[in-house]
Amino acid sequence: MEKTREGVKQVTTPYAVFWADDDFMVPRTFESAVQFLDENPDYGLAHGKCGMFNVEENGTQFPSNAFSFYRQGENFGETASERLLNHLGSYFVTFYSIHRTEILKKSIQLCKNFQWDYHFEELVPSCLSILYGKVKTVDGLYMLRERHADAGAWTKSQNMRDVFDWVINPTFAQNWEKMETCLGGEISKIDGIPLDEAKEIVKKAFWKRLAIVMNKKLKPATQSKSTMRQVLKKNKMLHALWMALRSFSWREQDRFLLPALQRKTSPYYQDFQAVYQCLVQDKS
Repeated sequence: MEKTREGVKQVTTPYAVFWADDDFMVPRTFESAVQFLDENPDYGLAHGKCGMFNVEENGTQFPSNAFSFYRQGENFGETASERLLNHLGSYFVTFYSIHRTEILKKSIQLCKNFQWDYHFEELVPSCLSILYGKVKTVDGLYMLRERHADAGAWTKSQNMRDVFDWVINPTFAQNWEKMETCLGGEISKIDGIPLDEAKEIVKKAFWKRLAIVMNKKLKPATQSKSTMRQVLKKNKMLHALWMALRSFSWREQDRFLLPALQRKTSPYYQDFQAVYQCLVQDKS
């Protein structure tokens, strides 16, 4: 967080975006997002449609399931309280969105002041950004993120297997109290409500988020889905056919399957091809 804060301090442009070294970003969609923010001052963040890719497959070509959808949502709440409740009821990462620079600087500085541990360092900046303005998703390919096999390594390194281990960890209470104070204070100022009332909103939003995560952990997969996946994994031709059929679906997540992205009728075709050629060349 200290490095992030020092970097953000150097930014002099009205907008800023973080770009990770294992992600592809699309400048054309940056332009659309910035234009939208210019025209809509009540919005603080903007991004486009995003996908994920896996480079750990064998061979020089990617299988049809190597690409998938990465959800970047919208938030149209009129108040900071409403936006926070919406956000933690349907969470998405805002870290790689285009920010108004003053919002990003303020969020990062607050996080530096409160000194979160690792498990709050994504959650709290995301919530802070949401408090300061609405969020828009423009229609264009914005980013492709690399999916890592060790994506959950940070939890293992902290001896945390899941959200339950996080909640019962001794540091949780300390960080939660700081989060409640930080977000509650900002909501109180933005919405003009008493601090105690603002803190209750933070608590309601946060426990809504935890309830959703825990419910997903407890919900068993259906037997039919499990059986179908096993069959598809054993038969590559059948799996490829299934992916191809899914790619014609209207669902957003299916529009980011490789067969859909490579189809010239895809709205993301032109930008995706530039990224895909880089990936294929890198594998070879």
